[in-house]
This record gives sequence, structure tokens and C-alpha cells, in this order.
Amino acid sequence: MEDLDHLESPAPVYARPVGLGSLGSESYFIEPYKIRSPHRVHIGDEVGIGARSFLSVIEEYQGAKYEPELRIGDGVTISTDLVVACSGSVEIGDRVMIGPRVYIGDSGRNYEDPQVPGVEMPVAEPSPVRIGAGAAIGIGAFILTGSTVGEQAVVGPAAVVTRDVPPRSVVFGHPARIMRSWDEESGEWVAGPPRK
Repeated sequence: MEDLDHLESPAPVYARPVGLGSLGSESYFIEPYKIRSPHRVHIGDEVGIGARSFLSVIEEYQGAKYEPELRIGDGVTISTDLVVACSGSVEIGDRVMIGPRVYIGDSGRNYEDPQVPGVEMPVAEPSPVRIGAGAAIGIGAFILTGSTVGEQAVVGPAAVVTRDVPPRSVVFGHPARIMRSWDEESGEWVAGPPRK
């Protein structure tokens, strides 16, 4: 029987892809990774992006043309298996933490015609996605079209964000609901959405 005390995973391979719109100092990807339309991807300083991440930035699909832009701020930490689908605008602010297996998309498939098979469905009109500085996105979360996650907000594991998340709030569930929020007046966390 194999001695399990001596098992080691292979050392990660760090890469700094060429051809990006911009790549800040000390930023890296862990191989393997995939980037579509790299010249439309802008990454700040000290960003780490985990293995098997896919940045799908779409300039053209089924004859439709797009002007996408993906921006990732400084000091962002991204775990493994991130998928970004961008045909419009996705912006991730400074010092955001993103857990494994997260999906972020500013568009999806246009399913209006029920006769069109899934593999042939066109891309729906994109709507910008923004993740504010200092936010934390949990394992397996989905950040969907037109959503803004506010600064310092926390998106719980497997949450599905379909609308805006206020700054300094905590959301869970699918669809995501506000469970707690920071009340500036009292200086403490309160249950539910921010007080008016």
C-alpha cells in the first residue's frame, strides 16, 4: 500500500499572460487558464487568479458585435474555477475576494424563440455587473446580469445575486436575500436590509 504520508500535489505554475489590455505589477494567473479577447481585459496590481479560470470576453457571436470590457482592480484574490462571461462591462473593485467556482456574467442566452436549440441561442443584451471594493464572494456564488454588489458586502456560498446588494450587507440564498446589514447610526450589524 502506498505511503500516504508522502503525497504531494504538484507545485502551481504561475503565469503572466501577454496580450492583455493591461496587467499590473505582481499580478499572475495559475495555470491552466483561458482568456478570450485578452486585449479587452485590464488587471490591476497584486492580483492572483486561480487555476482553471475562464475569462470569456465576447466581441462577436453569431454575427452580432460587442464592445466588452473586463476590469479587475488592485489586490484582488480569486480562487480556482472562476468563470466570467462578459459581452458588455464587468468591473471588480479593489481588494475583492472571490471564492472557488464563482460565475459572474453581464449577459446570458436569449431564449425568446422557443424553437432555437440551446447551442444556437444568441447572446442576450448585456447589462453591466459591478462588484464594489472590499466585497467577498463565497464559494459557488452566481453574480448575474445587471447586478451591483456594494462595497464591503458579503455574498454567501452558492448565493444567486439577481439584483443589487447594498454596501456592507450580507446576502444568502437563491435568489439572494439580505440577512444582515451594517447600521452606521448604531454602529452595529442589524437583521435584514439597511435601515432607511
